[in-house]
Amino acid sequence: MSLSISSLRKNDNVLVITGKDRGKRGRILKVLASKKGGAPRFIVEGVNLIKRHTKPNPGKNIKGGIVEREATLHASNVQLVCPECSAQTRIGYKTLGDNSRALAALQRRSYMRGWPRYRAAGLSMQVDLASALADSSATRDARTRLAAIRQ
Repeated sequence: MSLSISSLRKNDNVLVITGKDRGKRGRILKVLASKKGGAPRFIVEGVNLIKRHTKPNPGKNIKGGIVEREATLHASNVQLVCPECSAQTRIGYKTLGDNSRALAALQRRSYMRGWPRYRAAGLSMQVDLASALADSSATRDARTRLAAIRQ
């Protein structure tokens, strides 16, 4: 399994690189865990639309008819879109000076940009990788901003 496949998370913007919807962009709505340790599958907003024939169910307040909804995509069929330059990119991890890891976009075999992900209560904080590598004060500032948002 590729490093970039396991690094994609909910609300990341991705580009479909293969299949009938090749070239479409969307936001990850849901990440579905794989069975038997394989790559995960994603539900991407507005991509891989299918028509589902549903029966009416008054108990659950569902109207019958043909419903169009998103189907899952395999992780190998999508690629992350860089939030700064909005181009598709491969991603990797870079260890910062304070031993924290930053998710970095790989451009021409070098680390150009990145963002450490601090996950608490569903929030993520973005920090420029170059400033975070220069000194760890940018990382500390991001942590204090996140703590202020949480309160």
